[in-house]
Amino acid sequence: MKFFARFGRANPRHTFAYDTLAIVTACTIFAVIATFALAHESSYFDEGFTSYLARFSPFEIAYYTALDVHPPLYYITLHYWQSIVGIDVFWLRFFSIIWAWIAIILTFILVKEWFGRMASYSTLLFITMSPLFIRYSEAMRMYTMAIAIVVGATYILVRLLSHSHQSTMRRRMLWASYGVLVSAGMWTNYFTAFIWIAHLLWILSERHSTSSTKEKKEYTSHLKRWVFAVGLAIILYIPWLPWLIVRFTEVQATGFWILPVSITTITSTITTSLVYLDASKATNWVAPLICLYTAAIVYVCIWTYRRLNRPQRRIYRLFLLCAMIPIVGLLLLSLPPFRSSFVYRYVLNGVFFMTIVMGISFALVRFQHHNTVKKSGLYTIAIIVMCIAVVNVFQAGNRSLDTGVKNMVSQTITKIHNSDIQAPIISRSPYTYFTASQYETTRFPVYYTFSESLSDVGSTHVLYDHPDKRGIKDIQAFAQKHTAIWLLSEDISSATTPPQPGWIKTKYIVINDSKTGRPAAYASLYQKP
Repeated sequence: MKFFARFGRANPRHTFAYDTLAIVTACTIFAVIATFALAHESSYFDEGFTSYLARFSPFEIAYYTALDVHPPLYYITLHYWQSIVGIDVFWLRFFSIIWAWIAIILTFILVKEWFGRMASYSTLLFITMSPLFIRYSEAMRMYTMAIAIVVGATYILVRLLSHSHQSTMRRRMLWASYGVLVSAGMWTNYFTAFIWIAHLLWILSERHSTSSTKEKKEYTSHLKRWVFAVGLAIILYIPWLPWLIVRFTEVQATGFWILPVSITTITSTITTSLVYLDASKATNWVAPLICLYTAAIVYVCIWTYRRLNRPQRRIYRLFLLCAMIPIVGLLLLSLPPFRSSFVYRYVLNGVFFMTIVMGISFALVRFQHHNTVKKSGLYTIAIIVMCIAVVNVFQAGNRSLDTGVKNMVSQTITKIHNSDIQAPIISRSPYTYFTASQYETTRFPVYYTFSESLSDVGSTHVLYDHPDKRGIKDIQAFAQKHTAIWLLSEDISSATTPPQPGWIKTKYIVINDSKTGRPAAYASLYQKP
């Protein structure tokens, strides 16, 4: 601890160098952890759909996302990134790492400004080793982009409410920037709305809690400007607002695949956020370790809050609200009469802010006796839990937290590529095709067959509206043009039904899930007799 304390008392001339070194080190370690975990794992449906959609123009992307459940901004930004790096899965996933870096850097700056350098260094440790943050930084999805946006907006809001000496023009520009980020967040992920609600509740609560007439007037002024900024955000969001209403109404009317919330939803949110394990699987020594760690988190948070000065308490309360509102809000919106929509990735913004609170609290807590020993013990427990979490992320790979299914399509295609038979690959499922299309080569083009039962599903429109690309309406007619065909599937029947009667299966590939031992993907080579 004395080693770190030396950095906290560093000569001002050296602080920039130390801070830069800390940020670069944290970002490098984070990137190594995140990219190592899934660098060789298969893409899965959500990522395959993302990559395929990003190949279209921005206007086409907006059209097709209007038929799905997410807004289009991330897909549009990925479209331009994909035009640079191509469809390589690793580099498309790396786009999420870049957004994660932005979130890490902004968090460091914000925490350092209000809680000091030691708190900022501690926060770097906690967010760099946060398992859910790592997991969704590995995915070709919009979650880290959303986190970067909400952290950026939070940073601007804090500056606006804490630096009254700024010029009128600068304040207007900052409020406008805040409004743009609020809108950008909603164009990226609907659930950023909980952060904007947390911001509003923070302004209202600070106004209510102050006894100073002058401060009440200031907060009233801040509230009016916040409403102006959100009004700007709504104006910028109007083109997409009807589709938000349509999708929400549709999900509430027809249901969704997400299971109802239960008491295990809450406990598993805690265990998954801390050690990346469902509560039912946090067994043996992991269970008491999580209980001990959770108790330590509660203790250090209460101790830190009580001893912060008044300005720091205000910012600490903001972070707590940003941590709690997304989780509590989504839980409430998942209770009857609403349909459940509670999954871990939708509360990732809240988990990220809770990680910030933990980093600050562990750094600032003090003990009357044996402070160094006790703080070292606290950090030791924290680091042990973090290491367990990272190992669990590695072991889980791309396994879905929602279904427990592990996608192994890329491993199957690799075996096909290594075979001695060059032939087209056909998927009878559009969902499998989205994944497989990312691994297409000129020697092994990937196709899909049409399914009438899936023609009205939002995510399939982008395929069925462009049958000229890789669509097959008549597999028997397609088979007549080839002497051999690979059938790729995640269920056995689709991979073992011949493309045409009389064709002979000459090769058969089965990829088993190493954890469950059950088959996860199949491929069959059929040749013309």
